[in-house]
Amino acid sequence: MNRSKLSFPIGRDKRSLICLLGLPIDVMDLPTAVATIRSAAQTGRRCFISTPNLNFLMAAQTDEAFRESVLRSDLSLADGVSLLALARLIGVPLPERVAGADLFERLCESKDGPPIKVFFLGGPPDAARLAAEKVNQEATGVRCVGYDEAGFGDISSISGQPLIDKINASDAQFVVVSLGAKKGQAWIMHNQLRLNAPVICHLGAVVNFTAGTVRRAPVWMQRCDLEWLWRASTEKGLYKRYWDDGRAFLKVVARYLLTTTFWARKLDLLFNPEGHQPGEVLQDVRENGVRRMTLKGQWSRRNASVLSEALASQPGGALDLEVHQDTWLDLYAIGTLAAFHGQLRSDGGRGVTIRGASAALRVQLEHVGVGYLLSDAALGRMDAHKTSNCGGLTPLEFPIELDGR
Repeated sequence: MNRSKLSFPIGRDKRSLICLLGLPIDVMDLPTAVATIRSAAQTGRRCFISTPNLNFLMAAQTDEAFRESVLRSDLSLADGVSLLALARLIGVPLPERVAGADLFERLCESKDGPPIKVFFLGGPPDAARLAAEKVNQEATGVRCVGYDEAGFGDISSISGQPLIDKINASDAQFVVVSLGAKKGQAWIMHNQLRLNAPVICHLGAVVNFTAGTVRRAPVWMQRCDLEWLWRASTEKGLYKRYWDDGRAFLKVVARYLLTTTFWARKLDLLFNPEGHQPGEVLQDVRENGVRRMTLKGQWSRRNASVLSEALASQPGGALDLEVHQDTWLDLYAIGTLAAFHGQLRSDGGRGVTIRGASAALRVQLEHVGVGYLLSDAALGRMDAHKTSNCGGLTPLEFPIELDGR
C-alpha cells in the first residue's frame, strides 16, 4: 500500500466500540457503515473491514492470528444475529446487524457521489465474472473494474506479484475478497500493504449473491433474523459449521455471561454508575521508547470516548497501561483498549500491556477474552516484536499452508 497517498486510518479516536468474547465490535448501524466506506474510498483513507459473525467469534478463541486480523481492522462490523443477542444479554446492545451482503447491496444502490471502483477476488469458478457483469449492468453506486478467481492454492501461491499488479492497475478503491473467512483474512493480512486500494474486506458469499449463483434468504427471513437457517438448509457444508460453532458458543457464553453479570453487579455498575469514582488519567509519559499511562477509577460507556482520545493523543508502538487497584473497565472501555492494541500492532508495535490489575479485574479481562492484554501475555509479543524488522502489518503471521476456502 502506498501510504504516502493516505491520510490517517478511519477515525481511530472516534470509534464507539464494545468487546464481545475478546473482539472489538463497532457500535454502528448500516447507513453509517455505508457512508464511512464511501468516504474512505473517495478520500483514500485506509479502511480494513472485518465482519465478525458466530464463526469469527469461535475461531478467534483458539486462533491467535485470526483474532489479530480482527483486532487490526479499522472497522469491525457485527455480521451475525448471535453477536446482537449476546450484546443485548450483557447490557451493551448494538443498533443492528450489519451484514456484509446488506452492506454491499446498499453500496450498489447508493447515489451519493461517483461509483466506487471495486475489484472482486475469489469465489467459485465463473462467479467473479458474473458478479462483475451484473454490477456493471445494474448498480449505480459501484462499478467493477476487475476480477480474479484467485484459485484454490495456499496464501503464498495466490499472493504473487502479477495478481497484486493486476489489482493495482485496475485503480480499484475497494477490494472484495471471497476466499473463506480464515483464508480471506489471512490474504488481507499478507497483502494489504502491497495494495493501493484504500478499502478492503472479506465479504464471504457476496460474490455468489451478486453473481446469482447462490440465492439469499427471502426478505421476511432476513427481517426475522433467520437468514442463518436458510443458508444452513441450502448451502452444502454450512449446517455442520453452524452446529459446531453453536455448541461451542453456548459453552463459552455460559461462562462469559456469569462472569460479566457477577462483576457488574458486584460493583453496582448496572444500577448506580454515578456512585463510582470517574475515570482519570494520572500519568501519560514516554520513557525509553515506551509510552506509559496510568489509569484510575471507573471507565465505562460514559467516558470511553475520553479514553479513546487519550490513547490516540501520542502515537507509538507500545503502551504500558498501569491501572490502580480501584480501576474498573466495562465492555465499552475494554473494546476501546482491544482496538487500540490492534492498531498499535498493525503499525508494527508491541501493542497494549495492562499492568497492576486487581484480582477482580484480571478475572474479568480473562473471562471476556482479552487476557492477551495482561502483562504476562505480553512477554511473547515482546519476543516476537524484537525479531521482526517489518513496519506495519507483519506479512506472514498467518500460516501460509491454508488450502481450502
